[in-house]
Amino acid sequence: AALPAGAVTAAVVATPTPTHGAAARDAMGRGLHVLVEKPLALTATEASELVALAEAKRVVLLTNHIVLHDAHFLAFLASLRAGAIGTLRYLSATRLNFGTARSSESALWSLAPHDISMALAAIRAASPSCLRRRRPA
Repeated sequence: AALPAGAVTAAVVATPTPTHGAAARDAMGRGLHVLVEKPLALTATEASELVALAEAKRVVLLTNHIVLHDAHFLAFLASLRAGAIGTLRYLSATRLNFGTARSSESALWSLAPHDISMALAAIRAASPSCLRRRRPA
């Protein structure tokens, strides 16, 4: 059965990485809010275009970093915020699991977004003001 008009307000893009941009553009063109599995796009230019389209269409555009919702990682962030493990002065990480090899994307696009998002979350938790986004005046 067909959905009534307006019944769908959002879309999830969980397709092969090279198609993320086109799928997100299509959904936003239809006025839908969009959650895109990481990475949002394969180039900074395409990502910027998607953000501009979301702003123009007045829809929400999100990208998913599933590791940020892991219970162990959330406990780590809570400990950082509470000062229970001291002051964050230096951050170093070693990837121990390389996941599934994909022919449609490089290790940079497959793995680095998780690592970078976790590092940024840790830094924000330790010092909330240090990565505050500045909005143009």
